[in-house]
Amino acid sequence: MALECRKLVFGLFIVAGIGISWVGSTQTSKSTYKPGFNGSFFIVWFSTCWMITCFPLYLLITSLCNRQSPSKALEHCLEIINSKRFLSIATVKGMGIRIAPFCAIWVATNYVYVKALGIKDFPPTDVTALFSSAPAFVFILSRIILKERVTVLKICAVVMAISGVVLIQYAEGFGSASLKGSFLSIGAAIGAALYKTLFKFCVKDASLGQVAFFLSGLGFLNAVFLWFIFLILNYTGAEAISWSHVPWTYLCSSSALSLLFNFFIAFGIAYTYPLFISFGTVLGIPLNALADWIFRHIVFSWVKVEGSIFIILGFVILLMPDKQSDYVDEGLKVMICVNKCKNKSSGIHRYDVNKDVDSESEFTDDKSS
Repeated sequence: MALECRKLVFGLFIVAGIGISWVGSTQTSKSTYKPGFNGSFFIVWFSTCWMITCFPLYLLITSLCNRQSPSKALEHCLEIINSKRFLSIATVKGMGIRIAPFCAIWVATNYVYVKALGIKDFPPTDVTALFSSAPAFVFILSRIILKERVTVLKICAVVMAISGVVLIQYAEGFGSASLKGSFLSIGAAIGAALYKTLFKFCVKDASLGQVAFFLSGLGFLNAVFLWFIFLILNYTGAEAISWSHVPWTYLCSSSALSLLFNFFIAFGIAYTYPLFISFGTVLGIPLNALADWIFRHIVFSWVKVEGSIFIILGFVILLMPDKQSDYVDEGLKVMICVNKCKNKSSGIHRYDVNKDVDSESEFTDDKSS
């Protein structure tokens, strides 16, 4: 009982940490867009470089807690890339085969998300709300890639989430800026769904240390192999960066909060209930709306609130375990069967009444003749 209570308290702390760090990262990323700086890819590259610290921090924590020696922890974590020694060809091969594709998806997804934040008249709350539709795309991709079962309830949840997206877009209007922001936000949601589904397909169950090693490897590949992209974008003028105008305070704050967000998720999955992780991300919508209202004086309209509620409800339903979904499906089947039986019985009753009326009229005609 004490363990359950501890997990609950720790879970609530994780929920608050995930919500606050995600909102902080989103808001500071939005604030990096200043005159003389328009480097969306540089924001993503710089932020992802910070992920290199994930595994060293994990080793530090485990060493301080006297749980495991660093050498044994490293040996265990290398299993995620099918390697036994850190300095080996197998490690290089594993990094290239197992981590590099996820690095590409990670950077592309974050780039699209940050690009949406860079649109002047598209508030962070809208980006967060639309991005929260990711579980609906996870469900669709899980059916295609993982061949997971489809339930009526979860199909309704997907429809609900998509309805929420449509409502938010309707409230925002169909101007070029808002439409572009919506497409980018939904693109980021699809990218996040693809990352999660493929991670589950390729890696399956990974320990906290293995996830930390994976994220550090992802950050390392990003730092070593993708730095030239922002230089090309700057040189061509596609994303101009004036180095004297780079908002380092916002940039470092966004990167630190993004790192903290990923740490909260990793620790939350390992030490508390997975449901808390999901509620932490859902908490980002009202917190972002509050931040937009306080700092940017942007009011979240009632239509957007309704759309967000639809997305959150769809999100929560998609988190339901298969057993609960099956119970609801069985209940729906019973209701349909009862309805059919009622309709059938009422149809038979109507037939009998009509038959009696017809026979009575025939009898009357014969009598009169």
